[in-house]
Amino acid sequence: MPYKDLTPPQGDKITRTQTLNVPDRPVIPFIRGDGTGPDIWAASERVLDAAVEKAYGGKKKIVWFEVFAGQSAKDKFDEWLPQDTVEPILRWADALPYPWCPRERLGEGAPEIAAIERIRAALA
Repeated sequence: MPYKDLTPPQGDKITRTQTLNVPDRPVIPFIRGDGTGPDIWAASERVLDAAVEKAYGGKKKIVWFEVFAGQSAKDKFDEWLPQDTVEPILRWADALPYPWCPRERLGEGAPEIAAIERIRAALA
């Protein structure tokens, strides 16, 4: 399925056979999150990139793919969990989510928790 609003970066998928097969440029979707998420993510990304650099001496590099959920998705795409977020998570079967807490209480416009459960089930 083509993406509606996002363009995936150039990189490769992590696969599993008997072992985990990590390419030199694995694509990893991430959700920056709302609230403290952006600050936490900025620090996390630097630490993870530095760890990969140190471990592989520049041979491998994570290709980060930002996808959106929660308030940031609602603000940007008028959806709490856009299909452009679900597709890369299913395609690359990996993601680093940060806190996803809409500001509204359940019942006042917040997305169904079932959408998150569908992603988890697909990744299992």
